[in-house]
Amino acid sequence: MTAGQFLATAWEWHPSVLVGSALALAAYFRWAKPVSPARATAFVSAVLLLAFTLVSPMDPLSDDYLFSVHMLQHMFMVQLISPLFVLGVPPHTWRWILTWRPADRIEDVLGRPVIAWLSHIAVMLAWHVPYFYDLALEYEPLHVLEHLMFLTTGVIFWWPVVAPVRERMHPLASAFYLFLAAAATSVLGIVLAFAPAGTYVYYVRPHGDPTVTHLVRTAWGLNPQADELLGGMFMWVLGGFGYLIAIALVVIRWYSAPEPTEEAAG
Repeated sequence: MTAGQFLATAWEWHPSVLVGSALALAAYFRWAKPVSPARATAFVSAVLLLAFTLVSPMDPLSDDYLFSVHMLQHMFMVQLISPLFVLGVPPHTWRWILTWRPADRIEDVLGRPVIAWLSHIAVMLAWHVPYFYDLALEYEPLHVLEHLMFLTTGVIFWWPVVAPVRERMHPLASAFYLFLAAAATSVLGIVLAFAPAGTYVYYVRPHGDPTVTHLVRTAWGLNPQADELLGGMFMWVLGGFGYLIAIALVVIRWYSAPEPTEEAAG
């Protein structure tokens, strides 16, 4: 099998993913109006990216063969899909959701920056403990739970930064919040990159098609040690860089905000 043959045939058209994506888009364009083109683009991109991570060859590669691709899949969920979702839903829709008292109470707690940051980092660290990581790959319901937790805590993490309903932090505080996340991600990435080969036992003997295993081990040169090193580098370099881009956007937004008038200040 060649790389081209694998990439052309490894798409998995899960009905649950396709139907769920279609329903999410239909509900959005039914109840989120009026919505700006920029927000609509963000929401549609979030849905399409999530579908891509779950039906494209990225999914079987991450499930059965490569730790590094699994890291990439998680980064898509946390650093692209989650913030795009928060950005894509217009503020008036969020306010309507928060008129439901339980939702407002949940937001009042989870929307606090310290809790949002800790929930995100704690979930990330917990699921990268080798025992839990390998267990999730062995049991599909647990794997689904893992992805749901990444997406949920990703939304919680980005909520006080995007601030779609109320300002939770000064922009400088947001930048520091993101910097600390970049530091935590980088430390985790360094630990993963230089961990002993075979730390994640599941990938030492891949459970998928032997011809695909041969492809990734020989043609792509990704033995367990190289695979773990690449996965750690993804988390370390790309993950940290993603938060740094967000810091730059926060600072740009701060500087481009109009200055309050003297009347407003008074």
